Amino acid sequence: MTKAKKKKKKFKKMTAAEIVILVVITVLLIAFIYMLIKPALRRTQPLGNLEGVLEKDYSSYELKDENNADDGLDIDQLIEGQLTVLCLGFDEEGLNTDVMMLFLFDIKKHSINVLQIPRDSFVNIGQTGKINGVYSVGDPDLTPIKRVVSVVRETFAIPIDRYITINCNDIPPVVDLIGGIPIDIPERIVYEADKIIEPGQQVLNGQQSEWFVRFRHDYAEGDIGRVKAQRIFLAAAMNKMKDMGASLITMLPQLSEYINSDLTSGELSSLADFATNVAMDDVSVYMVPGEGATYNGYSVWSIHKDAAAELMNTYFRPYQKDVNSLPIYELSNTSTWYDNENANLNDIFEGDIPDILRN
Repeated sequence: MTKAKKKKKKFKKMTAAEIVILVVITVLLIAFIYMLIKPALRRTQPLGNLEGVLEKDYSSYELKDENNADDGLDIDQLIEGQLTVLCLGFDEEGLNTDVMMLFLFDIKKHSINVLQIPRDSFVNIGQTGKINGVYSVGDPDLTPIKRVVSVVRETFAIPIDRYITINCNDIPPVVDLIGGIPIDIPERIVYEADKIIEPGQQVLNGQQSEWFVRFRHDYAEGDIGRVKAQRIFLAAAMNKMKDMGASLITMLPQLSEYINSDLTSGELSSLADFATNVAMDDVSVYMVPGEGATYNGYSVWSIHKDAAAELMNTYFRPYQKDVNSLPIYELSNTSTWYDNENANLNDIFEGDIPDILRN
């Protein structure tokens, strides 16, 4: 089984309710010890699996090295050396995927790259054309989760090994369960008249965390400002996870009720053994490049196909041959929001937050 940047440009990083996914994923990855000390646990049982296991497609990916050696990870991967996990956060009704992130675990380089896919990304499916509606209105011959996986896989030419889903309503209980998130708030947040977060050092509870990651109205950059805020929150959340260490183990039973995944407990243990030793310096988060546009009266995110191909080739196809183009329909390509420098999660936590500029 086989399992160039322009003008120093860096692709931008992160978006909404990701904190739920990140907190849950991080807790699950660190809590693999819990799995190991519970021998009676069924190591082949998917975690809350409600939508089936993804079908394996080993034939559609051209490798740089056909003799790619076994990386030692005890998981059935599509490509040796990497594991990709699609993480979805649903809206209140559970019909739209308001959060979409793709985690690439590079086993050989001992690093993690995260791709944020904006919820409004245009994929020309359904009335709105947005990727967040594919779960509800995509291919009727596929289950909802497989609709989303199929579109992400085809749009970005990247394999997807596993999935994790969670409802965005679960942000408050998940954050409260771990005791809140210590964070340095850069500016006053007025989510609503009676929902205010003051600037400075704070420990955000679950409800405040939801306000922080969803707020965008008063940012000069609009939704891009929210991207920046969520990046700060992500770094703070992961730092909290590492500080908690083994105390997270006892929380796994409570946290597991919030997620749905086709990862088995045995696979989780193998992945956790890898992920818990990855430093924050080696975790980078990128956002699909593009710009705002309109389709059928709806505001959408028009993906820039050439820039997206460059992004995927550089950071998300470490063992595959490069793609020259992606099957993306551009509605507009006149400007791009991007980071003017690259920063990993440790840099961000220490206050080195890249500016988001418009080209």
